[in-house]
Amino acid sequence: MPRRGRLSQRLSAPAVGRPGRPQLRQRHVHRYSGDLGFPLPANWAFDQITNTVLAAGTAGEVEIDNDIVSGRGLGVNSVTRPRDPNDGFSTMLIWIEARASQWWVDHPGRSGPELVAQWLRMRSNAFAFHGADTVFGELDSGFIDVVRGYPGRPDGCQWYQSGLSSDEAYAFAADRFATRADNSFLSLGDYFADVDAWVIGQQSRLDPAIPLSALFRRQYATRDTAANRFGGFFARRFGLNADRARVCAANMFDQPGDAKTAGIRNAFWWDQFGDVLAPTPVLVSGTARAGVARAFADLVVEFASAP
Repeated sequence: MPRRGRLSQRLSAPAVGRPGRPQLRQRHVHRYSGDLGFPLPANWAFDQITNTVLAAGTAGEVEIDNDIVSGRGLGVNSVTRPRDPNDGFSTMLIWIEARASQWWVDHPGRSGPELVAQWLRMRSNAFAFHGADTVFGELDSGFIDVVRGYPGRPDGCQWYQSGLSSDEAYAFAADRFATRADNSFLSLGDYFADVDAWVIGQQSRLDPAIPLSALFRRQYATRDTAANRFGGFFARRFGLNADRARVCAANMFDQPGDAKTAGIRNAFWWDQFGDVLAPTPVLVSGTARAGVARAFADLVVEFASAP
């Protein structure tokens, strides 16, 4: 029988927190009878009732617990799991989250996920402009500088220059959207990044308390969840409406929605493609603009529909 004062470990549901979830808990046994004659509480996984001695009287004698179980918690037989190819990225995010927690102590203006997202945004220095403030707010340059100095840190406009006729714009753009080649301003990696920024960004805005590392792990947990993000992007951004995706792409040429976005678009256009005949994309032929927009909408639908 259990000795007076013996500590026995048990699994029971906590009184607070997540109801019904087994949790390791220790309880002191006060009686020599232990728990014999007492029913197992409904929310316990197992209970020690007696002791059993194996190989009694020999050098290998060992005393073990005699337990009863309810089946609520069957335990585990391993604490390892298969290698996840996303472990490296998750580890990096967790490291950045730790830096964000340190920064937040003296700079509580932004949440941890906001700071981590801003660091991701600035990894290549390509998105420092204010137009990229939409989802996670105005850039906190101080945090970016701290992270970079901290030790141990583990598109369709090209058609205009092609010389092709306006009715060839669709085929030209379709060949360059989401490509693995280096001849595009909307490569496969760019499209993946845009999709993740929209889907995960929206989820983070709905619940800022969830760390970005947790959202990324959830998004890339399996092949199916990783593939489903394209359908999520199509649904969240365009309401599963291909015509809306086409119209939105076409609007970027002539009516992007606000003066700031138009200014950014025009500056990019002039830097990469503009000349005196077409200083802004508004002056590109309507046929060409429609072809590029249709190619983008078809891309969105193709990725969202892939098995």
